[in-house]
Amino acid sequence: MPGFYDPAQVDITFTHPVLGTFRAAGFEDGELVSIVRDEDEFIEKEGSDGFVSVSASNRKIGTVTITLQETSDTNNFLYSLRSLNLITPGTGFFSCIVKCNTTGELHTMAEAWIAKPPDSPKDREVSPRAWTIRGQLEMDKIA
Repeated sequence: MPGFYDPAQVDITFTHPVLGTFRAAGFEDGELVSIVRDEDEFIEKEGSDGFVSVSASNRKIGTVTITLQETSDTNNFLYSLRSLNLITPGTGFFSCIVKCNTTGELHTMAEAWIAKPPDSPKDREVSPRAWTIRGQLEMDKIA
């Protein structure tokens, strides 16, 4: 039996203590989200005699990049979060949850921030907006 994946089953939610919870929608066609941990979870060291030691890096910083259409209401919410941190640093932190209901993958950032606003090209057609979100990234499988 073939495997099954449905991009409509990918839920991305943001929660802010003042602005509340917002479910992302209005994704660009193609890759809607990219989730990347910045560093390996384990660091290996090989000695001159070939003996290998492995240690936990304990570094969990990662990047979630969400690609939206420029007309998506999610852009407005993310711009609001960015503005909060620019006006009063520290007030724009939020949680970010990316959950795929068909694969069971769950990616969470308890305290995330907007690292970079999207480029803003203007064209004859609707243009993409790629938001860069950073934070300590937990990556799990729930199913």
